Amino acid sequence: MLTDNDLHLITERLCQPNFIPISKELDKKLGTVWIASGLAKISAFYGSFLMEKYAQRFSRFSTPLSYVQLPTPQCTPILISLRGKHPDSISVINHFLDKNRVDAIFLTADAMGGVASIMKDNKRANNIICTELPSRDKRTVNFNSIFILNSLIHHFVASSLDRRESLNIDVKKLKKIFEKSQTIASDLVSEILNIKDWSTKQFIILSNGIPSEIGITWQSIMSEAGLFTPVCSDLKDYTHGDHSAAVRTRENIYIVISHPKTRLISDIFCERFSLLFPVLYVNLDDSGVYGFWQNLFLAMNCASLLTASLGYTNQRLPKHPTVHNWRGWGDI
Repeated sequence: MLTDNDLHLITERLCQPNFIPISKELDKKLGTVWIASGLAKISAFYGSFLMEKYAQRFSRFSTPLSYVQLPTPQCTPILISLRGKHPDSISVINHFLDKNRVDAIFLTADAMGGVASIMKDNKRANNIICTELPSRDKRTVNFNSIFILNSLIHHFVASSLDRRESLNIDVKKLKKIFEKSQTIASDLVSEILNIKDWSTKQFIILSNGIPSEIGITWQSIMSEAGLFTPVCSDLKDYTHGDHSAAVRTRENIYIVISHPKTRLISDIFCERFSLLFPVLYVNLDDSGVYGFWQNLFLAMNCASLLTASLGYTNQRLPKHPTVHNWRGWGDI
């Protein structure tokens, strides 16, 4: 479970003013494209979500592989990586240089990492936005990395707004959803553990959109933890074909994540599907920033509790030696 130390780190990074001047350059382009892989996808989706909801400007997420093939030259590219050492991040920065993307921005926690070094060597140091690298997090997932990258992105987007105060975070409200998420997670995990053979089931996360900032958070954290790889779908677009397959296999566990704007649809789905399947229902308090963080806390707490239920409290699940030693998936 997340602790008071986590809350302290989040409030320290997220709630203190931090103006980032270069973000004003975002006004010069049609929109933004946020590029990331692994756990950094959560932060990239957060950035895209904030830009669309609060700046009301076009924004999208892209993996490195997708971006290099479909770069969207009209949009400012923003690469996100904790250390900037992954080969895919290196490939993306080299793509920026090949295409002379002088507007490309890099958000990181390592000013000496591979991507940052390449940018400095090519006189692009001003486009590196760096935050302080957190202490090594050896828990189920590197939660600290998500906290600090999300906080950096929050300030980056807020700095681009004419009214930056619209993204100010209320510490008391943040603490309230932090504590509430612990209670919800405990109840949710208790329900999961009561499902026979839960660890071999297919989890379906239903929320608003494909992909969505809600679903990608669960997918990234649960996959990284080695617990399960959930399928994320739009609640309203879960079709009759999906229904038929679910009835035939009887292998699904549904987690419906609702907020005030999707509550009615969620209620209808749960009322019907719970007649046939395990359906777990989560109500977020908000569809904005606080809802995002509440969902993040919830997914993290659930991952911690599920890992502990398998006998690995505050540890990572053992890695398969063959799979873990696979390297070199090819260049982008």
